[in-house]
Amino acid sequence: MAPLKHLILFSSILCIGTGSLRSQNRSEQDLRAFREKQILDAYQEKMHLPEPGAVESKNEESELPLSLSNGVVSKSSPESEVHAAVNPTNDSNIVVCPIHLSPATGMQLPIYYTKNFGGSWIKSTYTPLPYETGASVSGGGDPVFAYDADGKVYMTWIDTYSTNLTSDSAGWIIDSSLSGTYWASSTNGGQTWVRPASPNGYVGRAFTKYAFLIDSINFTIKSEHIDTNAGFNDKQWMACDRSNSKYHNSLYVAWTYLGIKSTNIVCRRKLPGVDSMLPAVKVTPDDLLVVQFSSLGVDAQGGLHITFMGSYNDSDFGIYTAYSSDGGATFQPIVKISNADIPGKSADAIANGTTIFGVRPPGNYPCPHLSIDTLGTGDLFEVWNADGIDADGQNGTDIYFSRSTDNGVTWSTPSIVNNDRDTLSNYTDHFYPSIAVDGKGMISVTWYDRREDPNNQIGRYYIGHSTDQGKTWSNAPVATLPMDFNNVFKVNSNFGIGEYTQVLATPDYTIPIWTDGRDNAGGLKIYAAFLPSASSGVNRLSTVTEGLELSDNYPNPFGSATNLSFTLGTPAHAELYVTNIAGQRIANLFNGVAEAGQHDLMFDGSRLPNGVYYLNLESDLGIVRRAMTILH
Repeated sequence: MAPLKHLILFSSILCIGTGSLRSQNRSEQDLRAFREKQILDAYQEKMHLPEPGAVESKNEESELPLSLSNGVVSKSSPESEVHAAVNPTNDSNIVVCPIHLSPATGMQLPIYYTKNFGGSWIKSTYTPLPYETGASVSGGGDPVFAYDADGKVYMTWIDTYSTNLTSDSAGWIIDSSLSGTYWASSTNGGQTWVRPASPNGYVGRAFTKYAFLIDSINFTIKSEHIDTNAGFNDKQWMACDRSNSKYHNSLYVAWTYLGIKSTNIVCRRKLPGVDSMLPAVKVTPDDLLVVQFSSLGVDAQGGLHITFMGSYNDSDFGIYTAYSSDGGATFQPIVKISNADIPGKSADAIANGTTIFGVRPPGNYPCPHLSIDTLGTGDLFEVWNADGIDADGQNGTDIYFSRSTDNGVTWSTPSIVNNDRDTLSNYTDHFYPSIAVDGKGMISVTWYDRREDPNNQIGRYYIGHSTDQGKTWSNAPVATLPMDFNNVFKVNSNFGIGEYTQVLATPDYTIPIWTDGRDNAGGLKIYAAFLPSASSGVNRLSTVTEGLELSDNYPNPFGSATNLSFTLGTPAHAELYVTNIAGQRIANLFNGVAEAGQHDLMFDGSRLPNGVYYLNLESDLGIVRRAMTILH
């Protein structure tokens, strides 16, 4: 039987003026068709509909404390495309939000927070949703956080939704669909959230109407009609001014505005003490044909820096930056940081069929990220992934790094962070970087890395450290187990790992947070690791997992015996064991079904030599791994 197709009418919203139409060697008709496709592709990428059936979301179970170590933030699966932030006034407080996608519920944005440096995690009762009562969320995502100098945390996200959503056994019927980008704030570390009354809680809205045909068998969307004078908002990012400038505690949000007459990076700002945002300001010129993936930073003098990917012809790409010295009111002309050959987007990469394996075709982004050393040198650091600088090297993507010592006016020749390129003879991808600076001179970059697999399919999450301003880099895996990128799409409607990961830095720790698919069955979970700055090892690794906690052993260090304790929120099979630094199991402490509640044990290490060992808890709820030291 031929696939059933439904006619779908979409609407979107944005409040921004259109600019003059300028681009190279393209007619106005060609440009309109190109920009229409940009809008349609972006909208389709944001669609995360549940399987046909009941439209209502299921009720969530009551939330229990979550535990974090080298491990999981949440037992909910699959969760991916995560963002996180740490409180500058109290680094024990961290917030995390992934995209949760399941066939039953579609897209949700759970917010997890900790107030004891990941010792336990709790899921906030706040659910980021549209304003309209009864709206059915059909997609969106892109959760992003930013703390101000006083510990107030902001969140922004995108919802695509319908107020008249129905379905049958074969597919979805959406009579009309809207898109909104929103913001909310929390003054208690992510526990509760407040969003201003409409329309102040919008970052961007629209009035665009689309008509589609949706193939409910293959879930492909074909444009049937478009009638728009506005556009679509995508991939927003946030930063707060934590300097002592006159713009102190201002909130900035930048995003990609995809319009019919121009595509721009735009920025809005919210002044402290008010619950509304000032009008959007264009950051980029109209003659840039493609812009995407903004990243924000505020320097120690209150200057606002925005970096992004851009192209004047949709063939040759670069990484750019824009600077505002007046609190985001105006922006100086953009500066190119570097050329970048982008997999699946640059002309030669397309000709060579170069894409990142295990990533959705729309997700072949360079993922540029900016970090500023506001407590030290004041230097700006940018990372991104690419096949090369000026051309496709045809040996996989690498993580590129560039530094500016003059506030973004000029940038160093890009260097490669992953230190395996000279030794690799096979095609290998390194992709989706994040970067953080600890204020003591150490730069940390994290990314997905497949150097361990000559077939470029199995990889792990890696970290690189530099203490010489990016001249040299150490590399080490953060994930204790690899994942097969053939399997990351199995459960979440082909979304996979998403495009965002995050590394955080405190004065004493580096904290990578990422999507991990080590079960190789599509059960993607959010993992986090705590790495002491003075050590090259992982102190704690865990899933961000509800109802699972492995307490610190005491005493630690210890010479003979130490007390152990783990807590389960629900009855589950659990295994507790000790490994040495090489990963060899040296002691089994518990293996069986454990009841809900706290379980106390003792471990005798008197016969073991001095050194670092790992206490490992594996259960149906997730895993936790903590370091402990024997010192006789």
